[in-house]
Amino acid sequence: MEKIKAGYRREMNHNYMIIEALNSDSECYESRMLSGNTIEGLLKFRQKITETGMEFYYEITSKQPLSRLLEGKLISYEEIRKILLAAARILSRVEEFLLKEEQILLAPEFIYVDPEQFSLFFCILPGYSRSFPEAFTELLQYILEKVDHQDHRSVVLAYGLYHESLKENYGMDDLLRYLASVENGKTEWEEREKKPAQEETIERYENQEDLFFACDQSEEFSSADISSETEPFRQERKNTFGILKAAGVLFFTEICLYFVLGEAGIKRYGAALALAIAGGYLILTSIQLLISSKTKREDETQKKTEQGITEEIKRCRTLEKQGIPRQENDRKREQEELDILFRSLDDDSYPEESAWEDRNTELLTGSAEKGKRCAALESLSKERSDIEIPYVPFLIGKNREMNDFLLDCPTVSRLHLKIDQKEEVYIFTDMNSTNGTIVNGYKLEANETVSVKEGDSVQIAGLSYRFREFT
Repeated sequence: MEKIKAGYRREMNHNYMIIEALNSDSECYESRMLSGNTIEGLLKFRQKITETGMEFYYEITSKQPLSRLLEGKLISYEEIRKILLAAARILSRVEEFLLKEEQILLAPEFIYVDPEQFSLFFCILPGYSRSFPEAFTELLQYILEKVDHQDHRSVVLAYGLYHESLKENYGMDDLLRYLASVENGKTEWEEREKKPAQEETIERYENQEDLFFACDQSEEFSSADISSETEPFRQERKNTFGILKAAGVLFFTEICLYFVLGEAGIKRYGAALALAIAGGYLILTSIQLLISSKTKREDETQKKTEQGITEEIKRCRTLEKQGIPRQENDRKREQEELDILFRSLDDDSYPEESAWEDRNTELLTGSAEKGKRCAALESLSKERSDIEIPYVPFLIGKNREMNDFLLDCPTVSRLHLKIDQKEEVYIFTDMNSTNGTIVNGYKLEANETVSVKEGDSVQIAGLSYRFREFT
């Protein structure tokens, strides 16, 4: 199926996503049904005949595409849950109106979201056809890539849903059942957390051997869980086995001596040989303990190294989320440092904590500050302050939680304007705003992007500014 291309247009105070019809049948059942009905969970639809053919208009006023909301952001457990439930509801409504599920566009750029409530709106494209289960699997894969891997619940839900969608002939019921199992597991997990881990583990198994078998065979326990919860039992079994092994060696030695030296030899040399064997066993055990201690230290070093890598990657992501610009050579140096850390997994070496902190400081305050380009929107009204743009991407709107600058004015949209930079040129993008953005007298269409330069005039929902750029 050819990739769907969308255009955008503003008419009065309404924004529309426009998709050209895939065929010339303007009187198809789907078009008439969508035009004549407002279906909850679907973008409002109308069709328009132009000189070039038929166009479908989907109203997207005050909504944002899912791909944009998740740009530079990690998805939460609750958001994954809402996406699944919204998809399930829209399937039932499509069936009620005798529409086709394979005409639902499931690419993230065609799923629109009310940012404040995170309520989802899908669009149906008449003439389009693609397997819904296949398309939804791709959506789940996209979601899986956006999951915060530090959030255990989100990872479990996203991975589980994606895994279910890979099964042959899966349906939405299968995904909902998995969600229900996760929800029920949440309550069960909370109850489990009220008890000490070892106590809860003992209650679940009747004896130690069952416990060992379950830990080795079941994926329910992670390696950390197994080591922490079963270590006392494993150590006890190891000590008991060592004693029995020593006794067995002594018994076997005595039998051999009996056949070689006879009863007289046993009486004469048996005690001395037994002591010698016992002493040898103690020496071997001591050597084994030393080796085990060294291995444990190596494991701790490796964990410390892995933790350092994780913290550095997390720090770099945080830096990018904050929008602090970095030059290309900074990124290369950062990658070189990470490569050194990865190689240290095999070298048994790890940089001292003080040296690591020095590198962090250099990355944050070094060349990124040199030659840094800054910009601002200079207010042309004394009643409003200037808008400083210290980093990109930079969002302006009246929603406090979602924007970098709060422009509290009734005419400003929740997400109104996005400021970005490409090859040292600043770029403004209107974010489906209701009252629009005007640059040098030109009113941007919804989602339209223009470049700006020093001295350009900018109006945000009627509020006048002048763009300033400096280093």
